[in-house]
Amino acid sequence: MNRALEVRSGRLAYLGLLGLTLVLSCRNWNLPLLPDGLVTEYTFDGGITRASNPELPGFLKNGASYGTNRDGVPSSALDFGPDSAHYEIADHVKLRPSALTISLWLNLRRIREGDSSHLYYKSTYRDGSNLQYGAKVKLHTPGTSANGYDFIAEVNRGGCASDVVRMEARAVQPPFQVAQWHHFVSVYDGQVLRVYLDGVRRTETTGPAKPITDCPGGTLRFGLAYRGDQNSFDGLMDDIRLYDRALTEAEVKTLYRR
Repeated sequence: MNRALEVRSGRLAYLGLLGLTLVLSCRNWNLPLLPDGLVTEYTFDGGITRASNPELPGFLKNGASYGTNRDGVPSSALDFGPDSAHYEIADHVKLRPSALTISLWLNLRRIREGDSSHLYYKSTYRDGSNLQYGAKVKLHTPGTSANGYDFIAEVNRGGCASDVVRMEARAVQPPFQVAQWHHFVSVYDGQVLRVYLDGVRRTETTGPAKPITDCPGGTLRFGLAYRGDQNSFDGLMDDIRLYDRALTEAEVKTLYRR
């Protein structure tokens, strides 16, 4: 009887140790974060572009390269140094959702020309027509950064013509600093457009319920609005995520704290 108890106790101890080992091993598993509605995620560790969705590969264009990410790891973030450098994804039906969340980390070196710098745009590369959605950072007061920056997200809900009706959310950020990493998120749920910076909702705009206009043909470009753009992004980007749904405020905070 005692022998049977010893064997049973030994088995339980072994199973307990095995379970603990599996739990601890989970810390090293590359489990997806917030996978519900994730269209694709782009990471750049080790100078290699990785797209979680093989249907939506991205490509370095016009001198875009790899730089140091927010953890100090070299060749592990996008670097948009030269004029017109950008990261491009070909048009796909999955890039034309009715609701949308775009999350990315950015490190802005400077406003290259004029008073604004384009973060991303889904439109025709030739001239910026057929806009679906976009975002930019802009000096709040032209010619000076003393009064902070505006983070502007926009969606097209009025048609694919050049005179589209756009919905815009503008967040003024006096404490924003260049040459530092910040987390930017734009969220559109079909009626409300929100802008988050560093895990905090900074602004929102509400309009009549309408989906994003489905304008086929335009590529999605990070760092550039259109060919010959004088306001291309000068800086770094990392961990770009696209969702076909509106993330909640709690989910945005989860991405920021990652």
